[in-house]
Amino acid sequence: GYKREIAAYILDKQHRAKVPYTIKASFPSHYFKQSKSNIIGTIKHQQVQQQQQQQRYMSIKSSSASKYGALQLYIPDTIEVGDYSHNSFKIEQVQYIAAMDLRLLNLDRNDGNILFSQYNKELIPIDHAMTLPETINVPTWFDLCWLSWWQIKAPINEQVQDYLLHLNIDDDLLELEQLGISKNAINLIRVSEEILKQCIRAGLNLYEIANIYIRQDIDQASPFEICIKGSINTNNKDKIPNGENLDFYKSIKDRMDIIIKDTINKRDATQQLIK
Repeated sequence: GYKREIAAYILDKQHRAKVPYTIKASFPSHYFKQSKSNIIGTIKHQQVQQQQQQQRYMSIKSSSASKYGALQLYIPDTIEVGDYSHNSFKIEQVQYIAAMDLRLLNLDRNDGNILFSQYNKELIPIDHAMTLPETINVPTWFDLCWLSWWQIKAPINEQVQDYLLHLNIDDDLLELEQLGISKNAINLIRVSEEILKQCIRAGLNLYEIANIYIRQDIDQASPFEICIKGSINTNNKDKIPNGENLDFYKSIKDRMDIIIKDTINKRDATQQLIK
């Protein structure tokens, strides 16, 4: 999970969604195996014979594998958004986070995973261990706490829209590969990014886009899934190809055109009923 925490920070370009600063951290695994008494003894030994202990530490470090994880900047004076009214949140902040969740296919954006800063009134998204999946299936429990917020049903802010349309995961391809994010996950996010852009260009809001991504029924694939799987089958692939496969991406675009048209027709029909 720690690799995805770091990847989310990398992919939050220009820090628009406010993912806290996150880096890879390591620690020699030998220290995780010591008993409490041994740790206390080690501390006392450091105090008495610091130089010898430093030499011993370097020996252990060179002979022991390390444990890895993500180290994230602590943000003080925050509360979970579930403890605060979402009505006052800034529209662009909500939309930046929502768009990032769709782009990275975040399966766990519950209201404990967005913090509200009481200092500067900003939203801070945390916990991205369930982003960048390797499979296409998007379950019904795709947990998006913002899905019912009014900011999502409003037209996408022009600044947010311009930012999203200029994103390109290939700009971060090398860094993601070095981090250890799989090619399957990267290719899926590339498709998600292109679908998100196509929906934005067509004038859909983030609520409408989210409902293309998620399943409405546990046994029925979402339009997002149907589009990708259909394009894979059409191009005789067993998995999502990379960005160089133009036929695959043309198939994605053609299928999404139909899905988007259907979404707009449903919106127009709803508006007619309201009138």
